[in-house]
Amino acid sequence: MKPRYWFFSAIILAFLLAACGGGGDDEGGLQGSNNTSVSSNDNNDDSQTNTETNNDTSEDTVNTSFSNTPSITANERVIPAVAELDGTLVFVQGDMNADHLLRGTGGTIYITQFDGSEPEPLIDRVFASTLTLSPDKRYLVFNASEGRHRYVYSLEIATREIHQLSLLSNQFGFVNGWSPDGEWIILTAFQQGVIVTRLDGTSSFELGPGASLWTTDGQVIFFEIANFFQFNNPTPPEIVAMQVIDPATAAATDVDFEFDTSNTNFGALIANAEAAGFDVAPTFQVSSHFPATFLTEDERIFNVQGVTGPDPNSFFNTPPHCGQWQMSYAGGAEDIFLDVLDTAFISDIYREAERVFYERWYFPDCELAEENLVVALESVVPGEDPQVITDELYPGVDINLGFLRANSGRRYAVSPDQQYVVWISGSLASNNTKLNVTHIDSGDTITILEWQSSNSNTFLATEAINAVFWIPTP
Repeated sequence: MKPRYWFFSAIILAFLLAACGGGGDDEGGLQGSNNTSVSSNDNNDDSQTNTETNNDTSEDTVNTSFSNTPSITANERVIPAVAELDGTLVFVQGDMNADHLLRGTGGTIYITQFDGSEPEPLIDRVFASTLTLSPDKRYLVFNASEGRHRYVYSLEIATREIHQLSLLSNQFGFVNGWSPDGEWIILTAFQQGVIVTRLDGTSSFELGPGASLWTTDGQVIFFEIANFFQFNNPTPPEIVAMQVIDPATAAATDVDFEFDTSNTNFGALIANAEAAGFDVAPTFQVSSHFPATFLTEDERIFNVQGVTGPDPNSFFNTPPHCGQWQMSYAGGAEDIFLDVLDTAFISDIYREAERVFYERWYFPDCELAEENLVVALESVVPGEDPQVITDELYPGVDINLGFLRANSGRRYAVSPDQQYVVWISGSLASNNTKLNVTHIDSGDTITILEWQSSNSNTFLATEAINAVFWIPTP
């Protein structure tokens, strides 16, 4: 089965959301904590499957998976000690994308352990939707404002050291792949196209409109694409050239061979690279918010696609609000292991061994109205029925039914031992936000942080929890 989801439509959608989501670039400066240093990069001058919900968060529930149910106080930023929980939590409270009117601190990244201590603030003025964790869980990469400009930064979690990587032209830059040695990343930005940068901020260069892959030996394969990111252009994107680039020197070598120029699907790019004689490194989707097509560590093409969409006549290629979605490993119909109906979107895919976690966006009975929207956290193992962990995920700070996406970050994270998941709940209507932890097998759930606000503006800008990651303690 050739993957049918148009990868670059997802990229376009990502950047359109970024462009529509508000500026947030004001006179203030990027702020780090007392233990955080910020360095600047001088290179930047200017068939329907039934699912069963096992989560019960009612107060009468007896949690057998936790030795203690923690007592928390709203608006106290303290993560309680829980005997069964280990590791480090990283979360964002607030969002610079919602702070362009208040001109305050926007989203702040906090880091903490399950030991009853107060989380440590690392840096503020962060755009939560751009926060990405490296595969080795050593680095965070994110966009943040500094003065009137927007930059991409890396943060080494163990040392708290922050590096400025790239200047953005009032847009978002999403991570589109980590080098095999973990020292470089590929970014994709709406106006600038592909950017290759070192995580320590010592080197960065732009390649222009197109798409890139990493090879297993650390080279960059760049596909130059015509009609890329052009509004209201009926001509579809087309591959016009291919280069291999040494990131250490930025030296480019043209690759001349016969390849499929008409298909910019991510799976087709991998096939083109392999046809040209390159071994492609495991590659991750452009943003965790969008359906995924990428190469896995065991060299399978993992694919998530909307079967009943997108509409080919729509520039935005927006999925239908009540459609069919599939998850598969490329090769044939027998490789489809998730097939769900009545679904508007599947996003935020996370694979751990054979288990896949994902967010499912849907409207019960397909009744399209913002108040009916449900965002569920589900997981599936090929050959087994999917499991609903919760159907109460926080939908985000800015719901737009035309895009069916929200301008916020990852709403859940899996524990290092794969037994628990932390997830964000709450709503703008109630100005309430929570961090909850669920035992995956039993469904037992506790709340570890709650914030209640009386002001919707400050709630969105500085108080709502908008992204979370759970990593081994460095």
